[in-house]
Amino acid sequence: MVLALPILFLIIIAIVEFGIMLIASQGIASAAARGTREAALPGATLATVTAAVEDALEGFSWEGNQEVVVYDNGTLDTGSELANADTGDEISVTVTVVASEAAPDTLSFVNISIANTALTTTYVTRRE
Repeated sequence: MVLALPILFLIIIAIVEFGIMLIASQGIASAAARGTREAALPGATLATVTAAVEDALEGFSWEGNQEVVVYDNGTLDTGSELANADTGDEISVTVTVVASEAAPDTLSFVNISIANTALTTTYVTRRE
């Protein structure tokens, strides 16, 4: 019984941390999807896509600490490529958040750490 309690406690902490990471992953996926929908619209710019992603992540603890990367036909959008994209161009939006920003690193005391990892989701669509 004495040995079972610390193991049970460790399992409970792992379940909670996994749950928080799962919620974060779903939020990031939703934000990437919302950014991709925005990027597919005529007149979309890098700023409007970034704003759509930020709106989708409103309320999360890492709000403002995400990285949004947009590609137009495999070319990194630095500000003007998306605005000049043609109908049918492949647009991808990637949202990345450092895992330790999204969830507490509670298992580091047993050498299970999320410190050097990131949660990333990419959605791809065609320009309207």
